[in-house]
Amino acid sequence: MSKILFIFFDGIGLAPEGEHNPFSAAPMSLTKGVSGAGFVKGEPIDEKRVVFKGIDAQLGVPGIPQSATGQTALFTGVNAAEILGHHLTAYPDNRLTEIISERNILKVATDKGHSATFANAYDLNAYNQLIQEGRILHSATTLSVLGANLPFRTLDDLRNGEAVYWDITGEHLRTHRNKDIELITPEEAGKRLVMLMNKNDLILFECFMPDILGHHREFDKAVSFVQLMDRFVGTSLSELGDAGTIVITSDHGNMEDMSSGGHTLNPVPLLAFGKDAQKFGAARSITDIAPIILSILEN
Repeated sequence: MSKILFIFFDGIGLAPEGEHNPFSAAPMSLTKGVSGAGFVKGEPIDEKRVVFKGIDAQLGVPGIPQSATGQTALFTGVNAAEILGHHLTAYPDNRLTEIISERNILKVATDKGHSATFANAYDLNAYNQLIQEGRILHSATTLSVLGANLPFRTLDDLRNGEAVYWDITGEHLRTHRNKDIELITPEEAGKRLVMLMNKNDLILFECFMPDILGHHREFDKAVSFVQLMDRFVGTSLSELGDAGTIVITSDHGNMEDMSSGGHTLNPVPLLAFGKDAQKFGAARSITDIAPIILSILEN
């Protein structure tokens, strides 16, 4: 049976090498060594076990791609920006919430009898309090988990090696949340995600650090994150067995061009690696990702 690990990085576009592109300053040598794919614009790769290219995130709608509509498109295959008539930032509105709740890949996969899980660890007490106080809203990702009636992984799961925090290592929990959490290496994080593939047909992991760094224009921190990301992604690819496929993409550009601190019109990278990677060769935009994932699970 085919298994899919879907790694979603918020805010990474595909741009040429340049002084404002941290992927130029820190080439992803481990990832490139395993897959042949670096995260800068160049010749696309379309081979039996590796597909790497840029895909469209603007979706025929004027304006700069944003998170709410982009993530809805990624997780459902629905052109959310076209439905709204514009790109919507941050959190999904009521119309997008309804679409996500009914059509997200986690729900569709589980409705068809496949096992699925969200790999991110949550401090659930703190998160639920923020939701109740109205200080944050559910993202497209958390709405997908809720729509599929799946449990959220907890800090105990993180401690037990069965989850990964959104920043990959858990450093944010230590430095900003004062949590007594042992940091993990990006290599360990990559291994954990592949381990979860042994227990589930579809695994989703989200990291929104690139979007934060891009908005803050913290170039040196972005370069450091690219190096961490390389170890994380490269290890995931290296640990993958014969039965699975890893797909990595984003919702919009940002961190690849740190000259402005805003989202970009660049295409987003698509890296597919493994057993069914070649099926992603047909993808042209972010709306194609969810249908291809579901077709692989079905076949």
